[in-house]
Formats: sequence, C-alpha cells, structure tokens
Amino acid sequence: MVPSIEERIRPIWRKWNGVIPVWEAERAGIRPDSFRRWALRNPDATHPRKGVYMWYPDVPDGEEPDWEYAPVSAELAWAGPDAWLCGPSTLETARIGSVGGIRTSIAVPKRRRPEPGIIWRVTTGRPTTTIVGLPSESIPDALRSSIGLLDSDKMIEAVRDAWAKGLIDESERRELEAAV
Repeated sequence: MVPSIEERIRPIWRKWNGVIPVWEAERAGIRPDSFRRWALRNPDATHPRKGVYMWYPDVPDGEEPDWEYAPVSAELAWAGPDAWLCGPSTLETARIGSVGGIRTSIAVPKRRRPEPGIIWRVTTGRPTTTIVGLPSESIPDALRSSIGLLDSDKMIEAVRDAWAKGLIDESERRELEAAV
C-alpha cells in the first residue's frame, strides 16, 4: 500500500520543527500540487509564506517538534534548499552566549532580494553541520563571521561560552578574542 501524504511528510515535519518546505516534500516524492491540495483541506495546516507550510497534528506527548525553532525553520525553509544558518543566527540557535536578534542570518550561493528580518550572506561555502536539524555553519565559523555584527561584550561572551562547552579549543578562543 502506498503511504499517505501525512506518513510521508511526518519525518520532514519533525526535522524542520513543525515546518514543511514544499521543496523538501517534493524531494520525498510528493507532487507540489498534491501537497497544496492536502494542506488546503487540512484544518491543522497553515501557509505562513510561499513554499512553506506549518502543520499542527495531534501527536502523542514526546513526539511534538520543538516549536521554539519553528520561526527560524520557516525562514530557512523559505530561503530554499541551498540556504543555511550562519553567523549570529547559528550562535543563537545553538544557544551560545546570550546572542539573540530580530533578524536571521542566512547564507546563500546567490544574491537575494532584500527581505525584512533577514540578513543574506552570499558565499560559495557549504553548510558544515546541523543545529536542531537545520543546516548551519560550524560554531567556530559562526563566531568568525559574527565579528563586527555583535557588540564586543556579546562577542566575548559567545567565544567564552563556546570554549567552556568544548566547541572551540584554546587557540581558537585566543584568536577570536584578539579579533574582537
């Protein structure tokens, strides 16, 4: 028997913290038009932005996604399959220091149109890790790319927190503190 759309999107929903990118559903073999029809008929699905759906099904305790990360997941999903978290947004998502902001830093391979609440960083790099299931740059790279974007106090705090958590070594800590 062919699995239902709900059965096929549930792993995507978990990975993306309650968010379902249309491009990810398509990778799972679900036609975009079929997925849209399913979402329109489903009272537990919402459509916050183009190409992105949120789903709120009834699930047993312990199977809920981490809804705290749904907003950043939705922005990253909207940015597309070639986007990943970078800089301060990586640090905030990984809970390094007390970094937090009203804008999300997203790395992409090509220039994007300005978008409220998003800082685009055009790069030829690729994500090197995942944080809460989302593609991201590494913590040392995020610290380096946050220099100049964070207040020096916040930056030093983030560097020391990453070092205390064993995410950077002593030489990286000294290098980053000197750069601030």
